[in-house]
Amino acid sequence: MSEPWAVSKVAYRLPPDQDIQDGTRTSALVVDDLIKRATGHVGNAIRREGLLGFSDAQAGHVSAVFHSMKWTHNSIRELLRNEVHPSSVDALVLVRVQLEGLYSICHILEKPSSVDDYVKGAWKKAFCRFLLDREEHLHLPRFREFYQTRADQSINAFQIPSGVTAAERATIELEELGTPLPAGMVRTDIKRFPTPAVITRTTGDPTRKQMLLRLYPEYQHLSNPVHGSPLISIFKNAFDRESVYRGNFSDDQRQDVFDKEIASYALMFDLISVIQSCTEFAPFHLTDVNVIGTLTESWNVITRGSLLGGIIWNLRSKALLGVL
Repeated sequence: MSEPWAVSKVAYRLPPDQDIQDGTRTSALVVDDLIKRATGHVGNAIRREGLLGFSDAQAGHVSAVFHSMKWTHNSIRELLRNEVHPSSVDALVLVRVQLEGLYSICHILEKPSSVDDYVKGAWKKAFCRFLLDREEHLHLPRFREFYQTRADQSINAFQIPSGVTAAERATIELEELGTPLPAGMVRTDIKRFPTPAVITRTTGDPTRKQMLLRLYPEYQHLSNPVHGSPLISIFKNAFDRESVYRGNFSDDQRQDVFDKEIASYALMFDLISVIQSCTEFAPFHLTDVNVIGTLTESWNVITRGSLLGGIIWNLRSKALLGVL
């Protein structure tokens, strides 16, 4: 049985009149401006108005996701400024982070309680790392006093705002160290926040599901740098002045790879991921002219410069913004 994101199931055939003009380029400065304004307006609207079905704390955590996306975009831009250089290839890793943010946003909107799983899961990972460090270092004289008297302070400080209960903390210690639960305490597991693959399968909204399924092959492509893809190694070696393989490529070939496979793809996919994340919140803020105006402007830029952007617009974004 083929995967739900197989080509035969997710391919969207654009009509002849929706091609983009060959050679269309979108200025990086335009992308910078749109991402800054969109994340700012949506984040501010959420903080100001809250979100129906979300507690104030949950809405605050969602708002923080957009602030984080803005800074991840800035990091992508810093890497791309190196141009034909091995480090520029790593911009694709950060674009994957932006796309994962979209999957997370979509899941959170369908299940507001998953915000708690999202935040608690992050604390659990930090706590497990803390426990591991403590187990390895506790008997070193230099660390003994710290772990016996002060080490808990920092991890405890983040436990309360994360909403992790005493029972959930004790359950982690049971799992990781075999420490028995205190008398009368019931095991309480922190739910695992789902991966993009799981989210694509469990999303209930039909158009959201169709969009996420279409994006999943792109997620797989962006995962290549993380999983040691030979293609990524070829790119880096081609760009590396000290590599013995550099001579296999001409300057024009290197520039072409950077322009098409790294810079243009990274910038446009970064923009699509961030703007679609913001667009998922459009129904909450249809009367906010700053939100709707910026998102409409952003999609005009995306659909003029990206065939994939046109597909996402047709599959979902157009309806969310109420455009007939």
